[in-house]
Amino acid sequence: MEKIILTSLLIFYSFTFQANAKKKERYYQDIHCDNLGGKTEYKLEDKTRIDCLTDTKAIEHDFAPKWAECAGQAIYYAEKINIICDNLSDNEKKQLLFSCEYKRKPVCALIGTEKQFKRYIPRIEIINKNLINKIEVIKIYQ
Repeated sequence: MEKIILTSLLIFYSFTFQANAKKKERYYQDIHCDNLGGKTEYKLEDKTRIDCLTDTKAIEHDFAPKWAECAGQAIYYAEKINIICDNLSDNEKKQLLFSCEYKRKPVCALIGTEKQFKRYIPRIEIINKNLINKIEVIKIYQ
C-alpha cells in the first residue's frame, strides 16, 4: 500500500513540475510563427537567423527582460531583408525563398507577464519615437 501511495505521489509531482517548468523561447516562437504562416529560423548569408519571416514582418522572439536585444535584432533583420530585395533584379527575386513584394516591418515578440510588459514595452516605445520603420511589439503571455 505504501509503495502505491509513494508511486502515486512521485507521478503527481513529476507532472506538476513539468507543468510549471519554464518553456524555452523556441517553444513560443514555433507556435507563433506557425500561426502566422511564416518561415522559422530563416538563415541569412551572414549566418544570423530570423526567428520568423512572414511576407510583411521580420519577427524576433525574446523574453521580456531581453527587450533591447529583441528590438535591435528585429530592426536588423527587417532592414537586411529589405536591402536584399532592393538590390536584386526581378529574375533574382524569383529565386528567393521569400517574397520581395512588401517591405518587412521589424517586430519584437516579447514573452512574459503583464507586469514585465508594463516595465519593458515603454522602453521600446521611446526608441520608436526616433525610428522611421517603427518596431511593432507583440505580447506573448507565459
